[in-house]
Amino acid sequence: MMSPTLYTAIWILCCLVPSRGGFFSNLPGFKKFKNCVNPSRECPNPNITFHLYTRITDDYVLNYSSTESLKQAPFITNASIKLLIHGYTGHKNYSPNTELRPEYLKYQDLNVISVDYKELVQPPCYVQAVYNVPLVGKCTNKFLQKLFRVREDLKLFHLHVIGFSLGAQVAGHVGRLMNSSIERVTGLDPASPMFSEFWFNNEVLDKSDAKFVDVLHTNIGLKGKISPLGHLDFYANNGCKQPGCTDTSCSHVRAVEYFAESINTKKPFMAVKCLSYVLYKLGWCKPSDTSPLIVFGEHVDKTRTSIENQRR
Repeated sequence: MMSPTLYTAIWILCCLVPSRGGFFSNLPGFKKFKNCVNPSRECPNPNITFHLYTRITDDYVLNYSSTESLKQAPFITNASIKLLIHGYTGHKNYSPNTELRPEYLKYQDLNVISVDYKELVQPPCYVQAVYNVPLVGKCTNKFLQKLFRVREDLKLFHLHVIGFSLGAQVAGHVGRLMNSSIERVTGLDPASPMFSEFWFNNEVLDKSDAKFVDVLHTNIGLKGKISPLGHLDFYANNGCKQPGCTDTSCSHVRAVEYFAESINTKKPFMAVKCLSYVLYKLGWCKPSDTSPLIVFGEHVDKTRTSIENQRR
């Protein structure tokens, strides 16, 4: 995880320094630490791998440089495909994978694909990790394009992309590169440091990235973005410090934990509609006949749009 000092330094850079062109390569930490990877910008990329999980298959490597590998992959046909993307310091057996995979496979006989790009997000290489986000998005897009071309028994409308933290920003790139044709993209506390279209020359998860984009905020203004990004944005417990948490990492990962619980719970999380976070903080947003509570999480009503505050 990022140290408070490093996080503060990156936050200041986000606020004060504009970026164009090769700015990333001039930031502290870019190519300066021996374990930071400067990968080829080509796809397929050995640093980015894809792993299939079903109720009967555990960690089948989807080698998209091999058409035969994709043809033989033991997918469950006519079933949902959940694509999970980890964040900084993560890997295929790290959040959101460890929380969401078992819940999804318990819920339904479906397909879970975990994207693993651990070598590109090793600490303390956060600056280079952000720089690598478009590459991971590009290679994931190419993988999906080939997968759906080779496997006509798999349907794009079954695809749901879910990214946590830095992975939520990767998910946005995937959606844009697929011309917003993905049915749903979910961002779990999308990473904030160095993600600003105004100050930095990079792109942020946005509601135009898929047919439906829902976002859960649990650590706004710190590790997670404060601004609404999707068709529906949920601010759990006011969106900042989560109950029982004493540090930002705990509040940040709660986004994954809440979403995981929403998959199979018998007591759904409910949210109240509000036009803005400020209006909610002023106490102007209450449930009513014209603004009823809505369900948050896996089973969200995709016809709704607005900002919602969800209470745990």
